[in-house]
Amino acid sequence: MGVHPTEITGPGQRAGSHGVSRNPLAMTPGPAPVLRPRERFLTPADVAAVLQVSRATVYALIERGELRARRVGLQLRISGADLDGFLRNR
Repeated sequence: MGVHPTEITGPGQRAGSHGVSRNPLAMTPGPAPVLRPRERFLTPADVAAVLQVSRATVYALIERGELRARRVGLQLRISGADLDGFLRNR
């Protein structure tokens, strides 16, 4: 069983292209993308444990707009920075 040339060179490249991309966007000059440090996100249960309150209290804080949360699919996540801001404003 032989190896197909695209398995060696990868998708979008032909065998013998020596790694030269035919994608015009791949060679667009410009600054390199800036990567931010990964932010820490907490669940409402995590925040409840930190604040020593119930999860219902955390959900109430979010509903009242006192604590900012983001939806990830169907779940809520609170950034560490938002929790720190909430604690500073208390």
